[in-house]
Amino acid sequence: MQIHSRSLRSKQINPRKVYVIDTGLANAFLHQPQPDWGRLLENHVFMELRRRETNIEYYRTAQGHEVDFLVTSITGARALYQVSFDLHDPTIRQREVQALYEAMTELDISQGTIVTLEDQETIEGDAGVIRVLPAWMFATGERFLAMD
Repeated sequence: MQIHSRSLRSKQINPRKVYVIDTGLANAFLHQPQPDWGRLLENHVFMELRRRETNIEYYRTAQGHEVDFLVTSITGARALYQVSFDLHDPTIRQREVQALYEAMTELDISQGTIVTLEDQETIEGDAGVIRVLPAWMFATGERFLAMD
């Protein structure tokens, strides 16, 4: 998956993100004692988006914060998604929300989504509304409500 940019050069020099179809096989080659649940959740969200959407990129804000997914549908509607295992740590919560608000402002998108393992809430701010969805709700199609 490439970075969102109008510049072809920028797309070529920025690193691509790689997601796998078989996470069991990927975990077998990582040689870690425990799976990285956050990375597995992000992979799951990517595979769900890939199954239903046409264009998926990641986005880097002007301040250098990264948003996991910028999705553009066939009709041109765009949506932003962050993935975080949970938002209980205030530092992680601040980082995820700040990056999403910056991207929402820069791209003129009024709604964003954070997918977590089990958290659900609505966060309202100056840039718009962020919906926090548990992964099961995201997988059942709730993400389409976040499209502008």
